[in-house]
Amino acid sequence: MTAIIVMRSRTKDKITSTYTFEWSVTRARRDRTGKLTMSTSLVTRKQGEELIEKHGLKECYSTRDGEVYDTPDGAFKALFPDGLRDREDYEQINKLDKI
Repeated sequence: MTAIIVMRSRTKDKITSTYTFEWSVTRARRDRTGKLTMSTSLVTRKQGEELIEKHGLKECYSTRDGEVYDTPDGAFKALFPDGLRDREDYEQINKLDKI
């Protein structure tokens, strides 16, 4: 089963030094061997809000820099019951910072 989260993240424009928000969606799953596969893509605000509604996502984490929306049962967080399992998990998470 694929878990999904939507994130709204504050970013700073390097030219104007103004802050704005960007939206992204991350899908993740573990295969039969437990290997984690993740993909992230930027979406518009409208698409992000539509995904939140379509999948019944709830805000599960919030700071002044943004929010994370997960399913009510925490399907995405449940992929990490013991934290990051190994180097491959860590590398998958690291890739998300490079979108």
